[in-house]
Amino acid sequence: MPKAYGLNHKMIDTKDQVVASGENENPENLDSGRLSPLYSGLPVKKANLIMLILESQHIRPVIEHRDNRLTILVPENDYVPARQSIHSYYSENRFFGIKKKIKEFETDPFKSMTALFYILTLCSIHFFLTRQNVHYHAVMEFGSSALYILQGELFRVVTALMLHSDARHLVSNCAGIIIFCAPVLNLAGYGAGTLALLASGAMGNLINAYAYKTAHLSIGASTFIMSAAGLLAAYRVVYTTPNLFRKLAGLVAGATLVGMFSSGENTDVSAHIFGFISGFCIGLPFFLFNPPVRSGGHPRERLYLVVAGSILIAAWFKLF
Repeated sequence: MPKAYGLNHKMIDTKDQVVASGENENPENLDSGRLSPLYSGLPVKKANLIMLILESQHIRPVIEHRDNRLTILVPENDYVPARQSIHSYYSENRFFGIKKKIKEFETDPFKSMTALFYILTLCSIHFFLTRQNVHYHAVMEFGSSALYILQGELFRVVTALMLHSDARHLVSNCAGIIIFCAPVLNLAGYGAGTLALLASGAMGNLINAYAYKTAHLSIGASTFIMSAAGLLAAYRVVYTTPNLFRKLAGLVAGATLVGMFSSGENTDVSAHIFGFISGFCIGLPFFLFNPPVRSGGHPRERLYLVVAGSILIAAWFKLF
């Protein structure tokens, strides 16, 4: 017969079959002590946590060992209060679930080969344009000009993301890619994440152009980076507690970061704001229907990457 131990290591015997966790809301008595199974099949760490929660509510649990897993039993009269206590604890601490999801990734949140590729690409473009003395021409030809975008040159909302005014501008955005884009890529996948970031950044530039409706001209990956902040805020909203205030906390934190990174000379604040909003709006349905990936990524990662690459190539050849 299996053995069960309480906190005082008192042994009890039972012949009844242990029920699965959460499957029986009206458990049967196990012995003359009228103990009811609360949760079964638990690892040691989780069982210890549940027992601590019950002890804090003055409920005396008993733990049963069966096949290297643990079953927690409580007196029948304490069954309902015990379930309510555990439910309340996990409802108020749902962020632990997010921590668990993040820990499933084999890479560091800020370590991404795809993000490194972004940085190398941007540096190569800037180096080539400056060395060939065509930087000014490229900015005028491919920058995010509200006037020309509204006349149909939509390719500018994409190409402007890859142009920078000087080395300082480039370095600051490279740092932003590591801080904001790398975590998105680790959560969404190198292909799906790239496509989501590109769509969000382009949408931010497009909305910004409609907001200005003038000859306003802007360049830089900052809109792209702020869209990454919006995607992360959306992830926080989707994968956090149902508590409204905690959901809003992620959104407020993202908006605060946008404000912090928008306080510089010649900074296009509205592009940052619209980039964040675009990322957040795209991120909500994206993360709702695309849960965080594991190390292998989505099955269609390469397809997403090909689509994103095709959009970039088409933009540089002014095909839209």
